[in-house]
Amino acid sequence: MFTFSPFNFEVEEYSDYIARREYWDSFAREWRNSPMEAKLIRLGGFVLKGGNLNDVLERYAEGRDFTYRYQVQSCVLTYIINLMSGETLNIYTKSPTLDRLKRLDKEELVLLLTRELKRRVRQTYAFIKGDVEKHWEVSKEDLLNDDILSEIEEEHWRNHPEESFAWYLKRTSRWDDPNFCLW
Repeated sequence: MFTFSPFNFEVEEYSDYIARREYWDSFAREWRNSPMEAKLIRLGGFVLKGGNLNDVLERYAEGRDFTYRYQVQSCVLTYIINLMSGETLNIYTKSPTLDRLKRLDKEELVLLLTRELKRRVRQTYAFIKGDVEKHWEVSKEDLLNDDILSEIEEEHWRNHPEESFAWYLKRTSRWDDPNFCLW
């Protein structure tokens, strides 16, 4: 059994370790360096220490070609889907939840990722060979709970009363545009 834990760094140094292709480019060879659970636990450890994923993502994306910046949004969406459903789904699968996620602005996506990481990544205790040991996990309790997503959507509507619902529904199609990139 593999156990993963967050990095044992202060926030500044920690951000350097997660601002890498291993976390934000699923096409890169580095992406395969760690399994999804390890990535989620390490990202969760960062936000639990008070780290700001927006800052990490902006720094990572800065000066990179479109292809790399596009991968950031794909990875963010992949992480959110995994946290909410417990599965790694293709982000181009048609589903009502994916459509809702694709309508969010980048700040809203990162806020959702941050809040889901805080909800799901936690330290527990396990009995291993008769001893109690600390163990980090990505909780699978209460999967498909979209309360946080609903709160973010409601906040969006309060902040953007000028948007028509029809226009909001069309935001999903942005992801089909090969030139669309949030970063």
